Amino acid sequence: MRHGFGLFETGFLSSTQLIGFLVIVFLVLVLLFEFRKKSSLGQRSLTEILNVRYAQGEIGEDRYHEINMIIEDEVSETPAMMIAKERFAKGEISSEEFIRTRDFINSDSK
Repeated sequence: MRHGFGLFETGFLSSTQLIGFLVIVFLVLVLLFEFRKKSSLGQRSLTEILNVRYAQGEIGEDRYHEINMIIEDEVSETPAMMIAKERFAKGEISSEEFIRTRDFINSDSK
């Protein structure tokens, strides 16, 4: 005859339940770590985009530093701002367009 209280056997989790619980905790920790890693990679990938454009001669040194400075000065990490930063780093929008977009996003978030 089985003794215990539902999910618990003699006051402790069964070995199967314990393994399942540990797997879930592990997966949650991995997902949290990946999320943090992706958010820090955002800035690095923007710099990499700029480095490639500069190395290919698409932009000069002054323009490289200007774009990099504008991107680094913007601290907002909202999805809309990250898209605008990426488009700016790729050269899809001009400095003026980026500043207008940034101002619109910041005014919309207030």
